[in-house]
Amino acid sequence: MRPHPLTLFLDFDGTLTHTDTITHLASIPTLLRTLPSPPPSLPANPPPPFSHFTSAYLSALHTHASSYHPPPSLRTTLPLELAYQASLRGVEEASISRIEASGLFKGVRTRDLYRGARALITREEGKGLLPREGFVPLVGRVRNFTAQAGEAHGAGFVVSVNWSRAWIRAVCAAQGAWQNGRDGGEEIGVDGEGEDWDLLEALGVGVVANELLGVEREEGSGGVLERRWGKEGGLWTAGDKVRALRECLEGRGGGWSVYVGDGVGDLGALMECDVGVCMRGEEMERGQRELEDVLERIGVGCEWVGKWREGMKAETERGGVKQLWWARDFREILDSGIMDGPGI
Repeated sequence: MRPHPLTLFLDFDGTLTHTDTITHLASIPTLLRTLPSPPPSLPANPPPPFSHFTSAYLSALHTHASSYHPPPSLRTTLPLELAYQASLRGVEEASISRIEASGLFKGVRTRDLYRGARALITREEGKGLLPREGFVPLVGRVRNFTAQAGEAHGAGFVVSVNWSRAWIRAVCAAQGAWQNGRDGGEEIGVDGEGEDWDLLEALGVGVVANELLGVEREEGSGGVLERRWGKEGGLWTAGDKVRALRECLEGRGGGWSVYVGDGVGDLGALMECDVGVCMRGEEMERGQRELEDVLERIGVGCEWVGKWREGMKAETERGGVKQLWWARDFREILDSGIMDGPGI
């Protein structure tokens, strides 16, 4: 029997990495100014502190959430919760407009993001950028599936609402450099040299996210984010992630899809794929706890991946709603057998 395609989707912030990296990304313009040879493309005047933007965002989010109806206590179904997530588009767009108007990322280049990521990952405040255990072996499972299945190939994608694909690639390159330095490349299994070496490209993993327009130019970005869907905006909400997933899966002829995410913004994608896995730390972060609370409220079960058995149906029903799974790292997902699918 011809095997089905295998598609792995990974959220980035807090899933592939240990923490959200937006604050780290926002720190790059300031960090670059402290290095021995700061990029000449940066404006003379430094941007305002990122706390200015986070305060404005959290205030707008609180106002929206307080006035939204129905309130959380009455959002007891998946459609109701997804409708609330979709309603956040205006809050996200306003936040991005504030970032753009400030010129926070003006003059930043791709090479600067790589340089900044490598500098941060060696510092204590950058340890959250490190990958969760088992990331490369899990992606290797997809690559091996491709080799075994021929045309029914495997594919891996990072799907994120992060502001920059180049930043995601830069962080993963820094992860690879850090890992290679620690174990001589045994874990990574691919060689990487140069300041713009791309670990994800070496592993065959695509990146679906936003981008700073012009970041690849020598004069750097103008500080404005692309709008992936034109007037409809960028990849900003839970619904946008579902749209991006569907675009990636289009034409792949079905098969087995797995999504791994850690927060409420991943809810739609977790439910969209054949298998949804919630990433959780030994001590759950705030976003992970919020997702757990939402799942309990809407009646979606979430079991440890160690209870998965080969041949088990992915869409285990609990009150008519699909079952999800949780894992502490990628190694647990790989060991569970989830990637093999129901009889693949």
